[in-house]
Formats: sequence, structure tokens, C-alpha cells
Amino acid sequence: MQDFKAIFFDFDGTIADTVNGILSTMTATFEELSLPVPPQDEMRATIGMLLSDALQKLGNRSEERRVGK
Repeated sequence: MQDFKAIFFDFDGTIADTVNGILSTMTATFEELSLPVPPQDEMRATIGMLLSDALQKLGNRSEERRVGK
């Protein structure tokens, strides 16, 4: 048997479907921050992005909706 230096797993979407958990967490985050919850399709489109980038993108869209742009 070979000695391995590292083993990588592509967990998200391969071993488990975590989309519903991610969407639930995003929804709870926006609700906790008293921000409008973006539509699920917009949140789904950010899955795989860095969390800070995803929240900034979604937060900016939420801000636009809040001020009526």
C-alpha cells in the first residue's frame, strides 16, 4: 500500500447535497441582521463564492431593494 501525503474530498455537492443548509443559513443571517432576505435563486447563485463576497453581493442587492432602486 502507498503512503499518501494528502487526501482531498470534494464534499459539497459530491458526498452531500448541502444547498438547502446553505440557503437556510443565509436566510437566518439576513433575518438576524434585520435585512431583507434575497430570493433563493440569488442566494443559490452565490454558492461557491467566498462568504464575504457572497454576503457583500447579496447585501448590496438587498440595500438596492430597500431604498427602491
